[in-house]
Amino acid sequence: MNRRTIISKILSIIPMRNHMTSQEARDLLQACSPCPQGTCKGSNELKVSYDLQIIIPVYNGEKYIEACLKSVKSQKTEYNVLATIINDGSIDNTAKIIEDVICNQCGNIEFELITQPNKGISGARNTALKALKGNYIMFLDSDDLLVDQAIDKLLNTAYTFDLDIVQGNWYEFNIQNNQHNNISVNALSGYPWGKVYKSILFKGFQFPEGYWFEDTPLSFIIAGMDIRYKTIPDTIYAYRINPEGITSKSQTSNKCIDSYYITELCLEEFPVFGLKYDDRAYDYFLHQSIMNIKRAYSQPKEIRKALFTLTCALMEEYFHDMHTQDASLKDIEQCLRQHLFLRFETIIFPN
Repeated sequence: MNRRTIISKILSIIPMRNHMTSQEARDLLQACSPCPQGTCKGSNELKVSYDLQIIIPVYNGEKYIEACLKSVKSQKTEYNVLATIINDGSIDNTAKIIEDVICNQCGNIEFELITQPNKGISGARNTALKALKGNYIMFLDSDDLLVDQAIDKLLNTAYTFDLDIVQGNWYEFNIQNNQHNNISVNALSGYPWGKVYKSILFKGFQFPEGYWFEDTPLSFIIAGMDIRYKTIPDTIYAYRINPEGITSKSQTSNKCIDSYYITELCLEEFPVFGLKYDDRAYDYFLHQSIMNIKRAYSQPKEIRKALFTLTCALMEEYFHDMHTQDASLKDIEQCLRQHLFLRFETIIFPN
């Protein structure tokens, strides 16, 4: 029996409560990485004149933006499509590359270019959301690609069944080491890409600016609305594994704390979107609690303890009398209810 297993058994028998106060926890996190002041509350206009609007934010994307835009331009579709590119203050050769690719537009896909000072990926997406021009919208990251026929496969299903969200499968690739992994799903992912959304879902929504993990509200708020969705078996998206992206950088940055901050923000703004603190929200919260601590794995123990302390407070505030029916979350629930930080960490970091 290894040391980790022995410790786990001891902690399961002898509870060790966390005694850090919420104010102490808040002060620690604020000193480490202050909470951003963004909001999910938006005010966007519906100006629908296309079947689909593809939103492509880009910042210093000269390495990949040409391939990204060409994957859009090469789509064969009978639908009317607008690709909105937001050049978010790039200072490299991005603007010139974009202009060269979109100068000769053809077929049913039109391009528009918006240039603005740098606002981050949320600010860039929000600029496009201000005028929702497609009946459906799609998010495409500037280092990723659309697979051939992606538009028609998603929209055919969306229009046939009058759905709010349609999601396809994707593959991950890394040119440096020739890595290629196919991903199949039968439930909505938390990623913004790889799917189409009815634009009306975003009429009162925006991405909270200043946060990392800004996609969280899509699965916490948008997916919590009264929606009709479907997943399709087709691979429609290519996700580039980018060592320079936030996913990679977040493992060692203090900004990993934003994962907790954005969870807190979503719960606070539920009433704005008419959402209930119901079983779906509760189970999502429990899953997110695990993710928040995992993302802070490289942070000092006191920071992780502060995150745990505030998570316990969130549970008490929003889900006081609730109990999960998901057996895989029962132990996590008990740790949060009883403030058992060490046991919590032993469960989510078993090795």
